[in-house]
Amino acid sequence: MENKSSIILETKNLSFSYEKERFFTLNKIDLKFKKSKVYGVIGPNGSGKSTLLKLIGSILRDYKGQIKLFGEDLKSIRQKEIAKKIAYLPQEIPEFSKITVSYFLLLSRYPFLKIIKGFSEKDYEIIKETTEKFKIYHISERIIASLSGGEKRKVLLASLLVINPEIYILDEPDSFLDPANKREVEKIIKELKKEEKTIILTSHSLDFITEISDEIISLKDGEIVYSGRNLFEENIKIFSQTFDVNYRILKEGEKIFFYYK
Repeated sequence: MENKSSIILETKNLSFSYEKERFFTLNKIDLKFKKSKVYGVIGPNGSGKSTLLKLIGSILRDYKGQIKLFGEDLKSIRQKEIAKKIAYLPQEIPEFSKITVSYFLLLSRYPFLKIIKGFSEKDYEIIKETTEKFKIYHISERIIASLSGGEKRKVLLASLLVINPEIYILDEPDSFLDPANKREVEKIIKELKKEEKTIILTSHSLDFITEISDEIISLKDGEIVYSGRNLFEENIKIFSQTFDVNYRILKEGEKIFFYYK
């Protein structure tokens, strides 16, 4: 029997279309997300992955159906309160103004800002701890605009960590990163799971999805192809159906790699 208390985010009959489009980008999506699990969302370009993440992250709000956060209708919750519970990493790297990494991370603590008192000593301590934990302390006083794409990506991820929400929504967290930094991101995600956080992420790397996820959600043409536990080697069936190509498997020890010809 399903433990309802473990469900922290849920969609019911969720549908969405962009203003100029006549068809639904997402159509009647029913999903349940539980505490302390990693969900890997996959699908072809245009399948609705990023749209789904923006909807459950409260970036897009003009939808049909229902999204519930801790049992409460998402539309009824103030944005500042949502920002304390859900942190969203966009796929695109936004244009940064000429501010330092440390100041950008401080501004990310805005949901906890007390207007009269300003930022607290605790806020500054969290910034220092996060930059050290995420190995970006050495660039904390650099201007963000001067950083590489990979460094900017890590700063964006760090800006979520300083919020310390219950749910992390990550749209391609491994993009723009070299192998060493991808490994670091994977490590951070695993640590967040140990801290009983819920992570919902997309990636074009099926190897990464298989390595990191507890459950997989496959989208195609705005509808769910598969939603369930990570099947590891058996994911080949899901991936082949989702992307209309015949995948093959290569194994090296415990590592699983997917490729097609």
